[in-house]
Amino acid sequence: LSDVYATLGMARKLRDAQPRLWDYALKLRDKRFAASLLDTIALTPVLHVSQRYPASRLCAAPVLPLARHPRIDNRIIVFDLEGDPDALLQLEAGDIADRLYTPAADLPEGEKRIPLKEVHLNRSPALVAWSHLRKEDFERLHFDKGAVEATAERLRPFATQLAEKMRQVFGDERAHAKSDVDASLYDGFIADGDKRRMAEVRATPPEHLDKREFGFKDPRLQELLFRYRARNWPGTLTQPEQLQWDGYRRQRLVDDAGWSEATFDSYEAEIATLRLQHAGDGARQSLLDHLQTWGQDLRTELAV
Repeated sequence: LSDVYATLGMARKLRDAQPRLWDYALKLRDKRFAASLLDTIALTPVLHVSQRYPASRLCAAPVLPLARHPRIDNRIIVFDLEGDPDALLQLEAGDIADRLYTPAADLPEGEKRIPLKEVHLNRSPALVAWSHLRKEDFERLHFDKGAVEATAERLRPFATQLAEKMRQVFGDERAHAKSDVDASLYDGFIADGDKRRMAEVRATPPEHLDKREFGFKDPRLQELLFRYRARNWPGTLTQPEQLQWDGYRRQRLVDDAGWSEATFDSYEAEIATLRLQHAGDGARQSLLDHLQTWGQDLRTELAV
């Protein structure tokens, strides 16, 4: 539970140091309050903070709410206003969907995804009203306020058409493929019976995990058991299991399937950015050397 205690400790420090920020963040637990910041009628920009945005952008982006998700009412579809609005306006819904759901490695050269995101209202999204941002905030975040607002103004007259496009794009069956089991907590909580079986897993010697039938009722748990073995005791994997594990890792780190905070490309780009930021710091450059070598070794291991 060390990570839980550490998180609680950080939360207490934040509450003590920034009580107004703390109170504001707690308000975002209310889906109605979060939804009020994502106005799909007026199409007002909002700041969205998420680990899905790279650290080079301080994990933040100015976004424009376009529409409610056609199937999942707790989600709002937004457009990253630092992206190219031309493709969003000009492409048909099917073409946008193709770019959105095709692995990045399979996209034609020079073709980019349309920067659309789903904001989950039931997950306490970190949102800040555009009107609350100060000049120094824009400078710190490296946002061109005028350019962002100009892009929003350009898109606003097409609100109805864009909302319909989003309904088609996110109504595509590819948008509803099962989520990765590592991130499927919100697909349903684990039943008590399976929790007892999970305790049995933890009590079983690693070399016996592949030989025992635990009788899970939840279909996610068998895959999670496999990954538990692969991450902690890779030496217990058979050759077919190793191929399966390597394929999964490639999907996360190469294909940009949305299952990982970073791909190899974004990881290496982040290292390059940090090298420039700390050009005169030998100790940090040495640390970055180690991180780069680790990434290169993993690439070699996965033959990518």
